[in-house]
Amino acid sequence: MKIDKYMQENPYPDIPEFESSEKPKINKVIYVLIGLGLLIVFASVLFFISAGGSVCGNEICEVDENCFDCPKDCECADGEYCSAEEKICVMPTCGDGRCRFGECSLGCTVDCGISDCCGNGDCDTAIGETCNTCSVDCGVCPVTRVCGNKVCESGENCYDCSRDCKCADGEYCSAEEKRCVMPTCGDGRCEPYENSMNCCLDCDCEIRGEVCNRVTHKCEMPDVDLTDKRIEELVVNHYNTQGKNVDDLEIQEVFVWENKVGRKVGVKIPDQKWLSFVLVTEDEEVIELPFY
Repeated sequence: MKIDKYMQENPYPDIPEFESSEKPKINKVIYVLIGLGLLIVFASVLFFISAGGSVCGNEICEVDENCFDCPKDCECADGEYCSAEEKICVMPTCGDGRCRFGECSLGCTVDCGISDCCGNGDCDTAIGETCNTCSVDCGVCPVTRVCGNKVCESGENCYDCSRDCKCADGEYCSAEEKRCVMPTCGDGRCEPYENSMNCCLDCDCEIRGEVCNRVTHKCEMPDVDLTDKRIEELVVNHYNTQGKNVDDLEIQEVFVWENKVGRKVGVKIPDQKWLSFVLVTEDEEVIELPFY
């Protein structure tokens, strides 16, 4: 098989063959495009680096930061203030006609008045600030109290000035709290207005033998679980064993004698001008009471 000479020189006849003089031109175009691409990348890198060069808030006052745009990083020294016009820290100049930062505390009355400084958080007494002229900075003036003027003023109380601050009916002045309070039955303290007849939960019973009724809160004598008929039988039998008769008897109230609780009974003995008294306890013991 014979191969055409042209086919040997150009095996792909459909693709045009460039002249040798055109090949260097194509190479130059490729190099130019690659160079432009590298230049764009380099420019982008420079842009991002310059854009992120300074960070406000990193506590470093960098080259392109200042006290006005980034006061967090670029703080002024004591006594200086940040000039909004110059964006730098400067010392105030008393007498320049403008009340600047720091001149209030320095007492520069030539430039600053109370209206200029009131509200800056400092009580600048050097320019005349007081609790009367600037309560925002210097606080509220203390109230002058007069105990005895029949007015319970701020700062007075029922404990320190009872003449002006009186408690309402049923209340008392607490020495601990220095205010009027209502007594609370059951809190374990026998307070004013409490007693054994209205709060035996807190106040001990005063009469011997009495017990506290936890429902009525009153001290009462306990009941003696004996019928009147049984009491009469016990008393009559007590005197009969002594060879004495009983003309009459009167069963009285619950009574306490020598820590024993019972019913007190008045007894009329024949041929005896006086009335005898006995105590009949719940365990049916009859005790003769002494005469007074």
